[in-house]
Amino acid sequence: MRRSLQYDVIVAGGGTAGVAAALGAARAGARTLLVERNPFLGGIATFGGVNSFCGFFRGGQEKSQLVKGAGQMVLDSLAGLGEPVEPWVNGFGRAIINYDLEMLKYALDCLLTEYHVDFLLHTRLADVLLSADRIVRALCLDDEGSFAVEAGNFVDATGDGNLARMAGAPFLYGEDGAVQAATLVMVLGGADAGRNYTADDVEAALKKGRDNGIGPMTKMRTSVWKSQKGESLVLELANYPLRSLDAESITRAECEGRKLAHVYVRAFRAYLPGMENCFLQISGPGIGIRESRRIVGRRELKAEHILAGEKFPEERIGYGTWPVELHDDVTKMSRNTDVGGDGCYGIPLGCLRPRNPENLWCAGRNICADHEALASARVMGACFVTGQAAGVAAALTDDGGCCRMEDVRKELLRQGAIL
Repeated sequence: MRRSLQYDVIVAGGGTAGVAAALGAARAGARTLLVERNPFLGGIATFGGVNSFCGFFRGGQEKSQLVKGAGQMVLDSLAGLGEPVEPWVNGFGRAIINYDLEMLKYALDCLLTEYHVDFLLHTRLADVLLSADRIVRALCLDDEGSFAVEAGNFVDATGDGNLARMAGAPFLYGEDGAVQAATLVMVLGGADAGRNYTADDVEAALKKGRDNGIGPMTKMRTSVWKSQKGESLVLELANYPLRSLDAESITRAECEGRKLAHVYVRAFRAYLPGMENCFLQISGPGIGIRESRRIVGRRELKAEHILAGEKFPEERIGYGTWPVELHDDVTKMSRNTDVGGDGCYGIPLGCLRPRNPENLWCAGRNICADHEALASARVMGACFVTGQAAGVAAALTDDGGCCRMEDVRKELLRQGAIL
């Protein structure tokens, strides 16, 4: 092994949850390292090509912001680069924030550098070493070989629970093995971006295409939204029922997704007015995975909590606001159920902590939530919330595994989070 790095907190995964965790830990005083397998930060927000932040605002059109803290730091970083960060209301009546993918990549680089977070891209987790129910070190790989990273506490923000799985933490996979559909995002250039394309318009064009021999297709309806700069159109059509995270399954999913994307473009060019000259500007780059492994934690967030607008006042580390958005049929648009009560729910700290090992915290879509609750808690607004809390908790967890709720909440408030 060629080298070993030592830190107070190590965060695995550089998506929105991982960036928030690294910022939370560093601002709480921990020497922090973030490792990410992709060539840039952002996860689904950049590598998945999503183009928008969901879950910052309470339901409805009043645009009441309930996610600040690390999420607001990212918005401020974008604004400091001259980017607009004002929300807009989508076709479902939800306030979201569009962003430019390239500017977000750069803003995240700048933000972690500003707060003295060390980060390594092109770095993959390979294994972990445990001793007495604690992770002692993680083994990482880059193109020069293997190296060890050691820390007192770790955060799994990989999205797929990769670190937790390697560490022997118990986890679940979907609902009886079935997960929400994965989607390869499509960005189209060359279309008339001034037109208002409805889901009905999309469906009518795709049905004509299918009836005239263009195929195969899965999903036939989708919303169409403009990229932040207004020159491209973003669609979520190329669905795939991803059942496993092995290389063979993901390879097949992404190849099928690209095949579908080109089929859809052919149908649009032939049958959707305003898209006669459209072309596939970019897909992905990676397929967007909505659900895979989620930990068995010390507290479980359930759909019934979200539908009741449960607040968990004594153990809340932030709020979720997005509806339960289930993509459980690859041929259809999502099923959406609004958050109950006043349009928000609390996320308990215990959802971020697996039953073992004692020095691991989790954030993002791998937290402890049931299948339907995850359909709300997986979106990026909630990922900023759970990430920052996991990072703070990791920084404040002592050698005996003790972490006091009141200390975590106090530090989150100091960092600007809304509790």
